[in-house]
Amino acid sequence: GAAGTAQFGSSTPLAAFFKNVGGMAFSFMMPMLAGFIAASIADRPGLLVGFLAGAMAANGGSGFFGALAGGFVGGYLILALKRCLSFLPESLENLKPILLYPVLGLMIMGALMVFFINPVMGAVNHWVNGSLTAMSGGSKVLLGLVLGGMMSIDFGGPLNKAAYVFGTASLAGADGQAVSSPFMASVMIGGMVPPLALAVACRLFPKKFTVQQRSSSLTNFIMGLSFITEG
Repeated sequence: GAAGTAQFGSSTPLAAFFKNVGGMAFSFMMPMLAGFIAASIADRPGLLVGFLAGAMAANGGSGFFGALAGGFVGGYLILALKRCLSFLPESLENLKPILLYPVLGLMIMGALMVFFINPVMGAVNHWVNGSLTAMSGGSKVLLGLVLGGMMSIDFGGPLNKAAYVFGTASLAGADGQAVSSPFMASVMIGGMVPPLALAVACRLFPKKFTVQQRSSSLTNFIMGLSFITEG
């Protein structure tokens, strides 16, 4: 009875379990993205600062763009703090990663997210979504091509995520009920084509690929059919 309504997916205990667990797992996506970008730049001291940047991006309206920018800024912020605090005596060396880097890093990163990254990246996010919304009043075929291209072009990056968010938003009708969406269909196709195309190419033209690449073709079939572009 919940089909076609906002309660679809959580109207039974089993459905609610899957939805709640999946929703909680996906809520870590942006903090982990930013955290591990920062850690790749500044090692472990950058992890917490990056997590904060990703969480603030997710809740501050800048979304995937903000998390991406925040991860890089957080990593280089920790490197800058390491250089600025290098004058401290050696007896305080063990205090830096435990107290100084986290406290100073979190405070500075929070200020950067609130006053700079979220406003700027939020505006970019708003512009992308606004442009796609404006196109939805014209040719559905043209917008479908744009969305499919955005899904395929950066394999899980910011353009991919912007198209996915727009597609999922198009599933909600004006009265909050779920509706069929040709735009979400384009998003799904665009996300599935790259891994499936590579998998098929490995099978049709095996001599053009290395042994390692050919061995991943089965994985790409599964990932493509599961709508995982990163395959």
